[in-house]
Amino acid sequence: MTTQLGTHAIAELTYQGVDETRKGNIVAIVGGFADFSDEERPEVVEQVMKLLSFEVLSDLTDDPDEWVAKDDVIPGQQIWQSNRWPDAWSYSADHSNYFLMSQHNPGSSSPGIVFPTSPAP
Repeated sequence: MTTQLGTHAIAELTYQGVDETRKGNIVAIVGGFADFSDEERPEVVEQVMKLLSFEVLSDLTDDPDEWVAKDDVIPGQQIWQSNRWPDAWSYSADHSNYFLMSQHNPGSSSPGIVFPTSPAP
């Protein structure tokens, strides 16, 4: 990779003392970004960061195929987990609303996020 981005990545990783194997892997990932224009890169970085964090790129839906019953999580309580976004859960059999486990307050009576909506950033 001989792009400015590649040169920058190699220099920074070398300066940080990253071992050669890891450096090679990171440089290969960064090299993929060189194919995108300066205008495209910010959107691509945002998409990649969401994917690396197991987040979704588009709205969750109430489609039953997007939800998996997790009857063993809370005894006596039906609950479903999104198979697209592991942090999203629903107590609603029709999956018409959901909550994010990472932001859930167990004492809250809030129904969560009601469809259609974009996931919280």
